Amino acid sequence: MLFLLENNLTTAEFFKDVIYQQNVKSKTKQQTLDILKSEDFFRMLQENGIRKKPTEHENLKSFLSLSAGFPNLLVLKSIRKTLEQMAENEEFMDAIREDIMAANQDPAEEEYE
Repeated sequence: MLFLLENNLTTAEFFKDVIYQQNVKSKTKQQTLDILKSEDFFRMLQENGIRKKPTEHENLKSFLSLSAGFPNLLVLKSIRKTLEQMAENEEFMDAIREDIMAANQDPAEEEYE
C-alpha cells in the first residue's frame, strides 16, 4: 500500500501488465472481472522491491483468489479492497512503516543506538 501511495499508483496501474479481463459466471450472475495469475502477483511484488522473493503465500493467495476451484487466479478488486482496508487501519499502517524503517536502517547505525 505504501508503495502505491509513494508512487501515486492505483492497483490497476501497478498490475497493468499482468491483468486480463475474464467473464465469470456464477449460479446467480455473470460479470467481467479483472484477474491476474497468483504467480504474476507475487513476481510483481518482488520485481518492484516490495518483497525480497517471489514466494507465494498460500493463505493470501486463497484469500484473494477467484474461488476455491481457481486458486491461482486472483481478483484485482479483492486486492484493492484489502489494501484500502489496511490503509484505513492506522495502527496496522504504523506497524508496517516501523518495519520498513527498521529494515532500511543501516546496521552500523544500530550499534550506536
